[in-house]
Amino acid sequence: MRFWSLTTAQLINTKRAMTLVCREDERIEYFYQKNSGRSAARNLGINNAANKWLLFLDSDDMLADNALSFLASKIEDYPEAAMIGGTYIVIDEGS
Repeated sequence: MRFWSLTTAQLINTKRAMTLVCREDERIEYFYQKNSGRSAARNLGINNAANKWLLFLDSDDMLADNALSFLASKIEDYPEAAMIGGTYIVIDEGS
């Protein structure tokens, strides 16, 4: 069983690059659609997700090094949970 997989639905055409990335790692799936907005891209990802749990990460977001292992431990601690949340830090790269 796979611990994680990545399903990506881009708002822009990165089909060639993602096709190459997908060849390198079978956990990564890429679905292309014409730009229909963020909600449509997320819905495409949701509809094609192969796992029970989803994590939304936008193009301007970054995950902490231990984020996935932390979330996985919380899933194990609370198997009845329907949603696991976290926190965020705002980094102003303009200053």
